[in-house]
Amino acid sequence: MSDAATEAEDTRKGGKLKPLLLGLVLAAAGAAGGYFMAVSGLLNAPSEEKEVSRPRTAFVAVDPMIVSIARQGGISQLRLKLALEVAHGRTGEVTEMMPRILDVLNSYLRALETIDISDAATLVRLRAQMLRRVQIVAGTDAVKDLLIQEFVVN
Repeated sequence: MSDAATEAEDTRKGGKLKPLLLGLVLAAAGAAGGYFMAVSGLLNAPSEEKEVSRPRTAFVAVDPMIVSIARQGGISQLRLKLALEVAHGRTGEVTEMMPRILDVLNSYLRALETIDISDAATLVRLRAQMLRRVQIVAGTDAVKDLLIQEFVVN
């Protein structure tokens, strides 16, 4: 009877030890596989090579503008400072078109009224409108974006 008790005790110890060893072996295999995939680039992790291939852009400053805006009982002034995000290598073309760009922007902004710029979402709408007008003049492939650096209403 003592032999049967010893065998039962051995199977209980072995039963608890096998799942623990199996878990450790699987964890080590998973860690090794993850390390291999990260080192070999199979996980599509961001790398320096992808960052280098990002398209380059340049910025062209637009001369600061002060535009009169009609309001009830008087006139307000809008002080505006812009920059254009230009495709790399196209800064010369955009700079040559700057007088026409300023004309288009001034014409659009002078048609505004104080009510048009009082809304909270106005800046987004004005930016989109100005960008579209600049892209018509300079080309959609030349000017990528319009950045508003200063927007003050007096």
